[in-house]
Amino acid sequence: MKKLLIMMLAVLFVIPAILADENQELWNKSTFVQSAKIQYQHVYSRTHARSDLQHAIDLIDQAIAKFGRDPELYFIQGTFYAEVNALDTMIMYFDSVKTFCDDETIDEKLRKNCYKKEKYIEKIAKFRQKYWEDSYNDGVEMLRQYDTTRAWMERSTNPDSVKIIDSLSQLTYKKAKENFGLAIKMMPDSSITYDAIGILEENAGNQMAAAEGYKKAMEYRGLDAAGASRVAYMYIQMPESENKEAKWDSSIVWFEKYLEFKKDDVNALINLSVAYSVNGDLEKSHEYTMKVLEVDPENIQALTSAGQYYFSHMQDAALAIQDIPDDDANAESRKKELEAEAEEYRKKAEEAFSTAVNVDPQNGDAWRLLGIMRLLSGNSADAATAFEKYLEINPTDLSVLDYLGRAYIQVPDYEKAIVAYEKVVEIDRGNEDAWERLSELYSTVGRTVDADKAKAKYEELKKL
Repeated sequence: MKKLLIMMLAVLFVIPAILADENQELWNKSTFVQSAKIQYQHVYSRTHARSDLQHAIDLIDQAIAKFGRDPELYFIQGTFYAEVNALDTMIMYFDSVKTFCDDETIDEKLRKNCYKKEKYIEKIAKFRQKYWEDSYNDGVEMLRQYDTTRAWMERSTNPDSVKIIDSLSQLTYKKAKENFGLAIKMMPDSSITYDAIGILEENAGNQMAAAEGYKKAMEYRGLDAAGASRVAYMYIQMPESENKEAKWDSSIVWFEKYLEFKKDDVNALINLSVAYSVNGDLEKSHEYTMKVLEVDPENIQALTSAGQYYFSHMQDAALAIQDIPDDDANAESRKKELEAEAEEYRKKAEEAFSTAVNVDPQNGDAWRLLGIMRLLSGNSADAATAFEKYLEINPTDLSVLDYLGRAYIQVPDYEKAIVAYEKVVEIDRGNEDAWERLSELYSTVGRTVDADKAKAKYEELKKL
């Protein structure tokens, strides 16, 4: 009995619509709406044929053309398109509903459901949530598959397999972007979708695009430590060939934002020091180096950086001495000031490098620079020790072998100096300076035959 009643009611609605089909120019809005709903609920819902749904869509299109900006008509049309996952079109109609509901120039009677029952906005929100979840989850799955294919490529040794996997990888990357793009259309203010886009682009090596994704996410949820850190590291990792200025300037901006949350983060402080150094601001670079050492007094990178900063200033002071004009009335006092300044920087550099090698005895650069600082101070024996330590790590470094020879000459320990320079000519038979120095050293220790041979070799090379 119940089924019979439903069928009778359906006929009552359908027959007038069909009979009126020939006189659509006389239809009012309600007739179009009822006809479309009947087509959708009693025909399409049974057949699921796209052509039957299209007929319902066409009816509402005609109503829109005839009656204009009506939230109800646009909502119905959006609902129809949602049925077949025509998401772009669905969004267009639903966005129009919201616009019309907010537009006070539209007759209040047409907007009554927007404000009194809030039916449209509530339903649209549910639609958006559902399709956002589907699109976002599909995007995350494609992102996972993309990461998997990249891992396969790294492990594969077969060129043909790599080619196939790479093609699959590009496809999953494209699908992930498409799905996240749809998710953004569903919920444009979803920060986690933009974060997901950032992760996808980061994993694909597109640092600039990743940074933009992470920044967009923070536009909606607000600045936070995790987001600022991600953006900063994207700029640091960006190839200089892509945009050198943006790379360093932007990384500085975002690391400083991040430090507002994590002021003692050693890695961020080190990266800021590096970024300022590359940009030529050595004073600001040193400022962050010292902040690193406040947090981590044994940080090798910061100790080495501090030592190099002091070394550089020592050299500047030494050069400034040479630039003082002889006729300057204050030349002597100025020279003494600069000499004292150079010595002060030398001591600080030596202290930094000495601490570095105590922390990490395998730090070759620190041993080399420590040896130079000691050599400049006249502490030749300790300089030689530092150079020997360095050569245990890098035994064929000709410049340090030369430093070692000079240090032993100043000790003086001529036999050890000879050993150093013999090592130089063993590695580089055409080294004129080393042969000349050997000639002098052999003569000093009374090895005249060796001195003559070394001198002859020097003279031979000199003629070339």
